[in-house]
Amino acid sequence: MKILINDQMIEIFEGARLQDAVRKYSETELKLIKKEAKKIVDREGNPLALDGELSDGEYFYIIEC
Repeated sequence: MKILINDQMIEIFEGARLQDAVRKYSETELKLIKKEAKKIVDREGNPLALDGELSDGEYFYIIEC
């Protein structure tokens, strides 16, 4: 399946969690999210948990806290 993080397309396996996609996007960004220096949000700006399920075609953004 394909999703977008910060306008970069990520191809990820079916059943992947948001954490898997962020890890593929950037290990550094994943570490910053876990340290709560950054957060990941959906298109509407709603913060998301890293264990959330993914659907094909979703958009996410990593932003400063």
